[in-house]
Amino acid sequence: MLRPVLPFHHEGKTIYPIGNWIGWYFSEEMYNANKYGYIFNIIKGYTFNKGNSFSGYVKHMYDLRIKYLK
Repeated sequence: MLRPVLPFHHEGKTIYPIGNWIGWYFSEEMYNANKYGYIFNIIKGYTFNKGNSFSGYVKHMYDLRIKYLK
């Protein structure tokens, strides 16, 4: 591979290895890397559900803005 696309942190430096290694990657990075011939063996993963985590916070801040115009 001429230009590897997945970074890996090793001994305080960021490298772009070729060969085999173990690392943590976001699914979109993996989808992109597949286009370049990477093969993955997924050991463990996390799934996240969509939600409105900040909707209460945003509403609270907006209410404060309306209350104190200047």
